[in-house]
Amino acid sequence: MMKKKRPYHFIALLILGMFLGVSCEKNVPLSNFDFEYAPEYKIEGDFFPTNLGKSVVRVDRTFTIEDSMSLNNVHVKDASVKLRTESGDMLSTLSWQDTAAAYPYFNFDEDEQFDPTIPPDSLATFLDTMYYGAYKLDDLDFALENTQSYELQVTIDGENYVTSFSPYPAVEFTNFEPDSVTDCPCETGLGTHALIHKTMASDTARLRWPEDPDAHLYTVYVHEENPETDLGPQLFTFPGPVFNLGMLPGTYDIIIGTMNETFYRHYYLSDFPPNHEARNFFDGNALGYAGTLSETYVRIHVVPPGEM
Repeated sequence: MMKKKRPYHFIALLILGMFLGVSCEKNVPLSNFDFEYAPEYKIEGDFFPTNLGKSVVRVDRTFTIEDSMSLNNVHVKDASVKLRTESGDMLSTLSWQDTAAAYPYFNFDEDEQFDPTIPPDSLATFLDTMYYGAYKLDDLDFALENTQSYELQVTIDGENYVTSFSPYPAVEFTNFEPDSVTDCPCETGLGTHALIHKTMASDTARLRWPEDPDAHLYTVYVHEENPETDLGPQLFTFPGPVFNLGMLPGTYDIIIGTMNETFYRHYYLSDFPPNHEARNFFDGNALGYAGTLSETYVRIHVVPPGEM
């Protein structure tokens, strides 16, 4: 009885054809496709009620991935930006600044890569600061109250884009008696903010505040003061309401931030695409939001157990 031949030759040809198809694949530019894209403006207003000088408003143009856009072309630097009360009273105008805000990063050369074996005191030498342009408040002689609504108006080429927001209260620590409270100058703008000083033992160092079922996520920023062991600031979010420091003895600047609803929805509703209406709140043909992050600033001096 003759055995039935298996179609190995056909399978081999099929696989070969697949590889040939992949190897002959062409890069087709987006311009070859017929689709409509209408550029929009992206407006992001970050306000800090406990540190108004840190507030920024970014106004940018959107573009496709095929466009070659430099930062100078992306930024809209000639907009009229105003912050008002809900009733229309002017609080402040905002003006463009090329170095409105900054963030640290590890600046490695092109031929260098991060090496986890680099000792902390050497890794710290790679820390650098990058600045970006945005609009800053011209006047700080007012307060953003938790119970009030505010309006951000951005005018570009005669067209107004308006949105509103309400701050959410900053955290207040429980079972916590500060050693002192000082005024600290804002690092990225005018004005000052309150800085709480506290000494804690490393085995019991924690920050606690009342649980709030209506609160959104909290942001935590931690920066070690010793430049020899500083690996750059840590920034993360968590639900609260207890932050266990878990740190070695040293001095740490810690910022606990409370998001308001628009801040949270714009950045953290990941179930929706970035241009979805659930994450954008401006009237007119503009994406973006205005929101608040109410921050509490603490400088913790961590000491070994038994030295308190």
